[in-house]
Amino acid sequence: MPTKAMRDEMTAAGKYVHPTIGREYDRLQVVTIAEMFPDVENGRPARRLDLPWARTDTVKKAAAKGDADKQQTLL
Repeated sequence: MPTKAMRDEMTAAGKYVHPTIGREYDRLQVVTIAEMFPDVENGRPARRLDLPWARTDTVKKAAAKGDADKQQTLL
């Protein structure tokens, strides 16, 4: 389990605010190995990191390159 020093470090790291949706996320998160697996006996689901959505405006798509001229070589 996270120690007090670990929890203090997570708090000191602060929050990240997603620029598009304005949602806050903890900059540091701790998930133990035991928490990654569901506890069926106690009805606890597996825990995952709470990560922000990927930003699509940071990557540009390449223009589609046609292959119409190559189609004739297949015939």
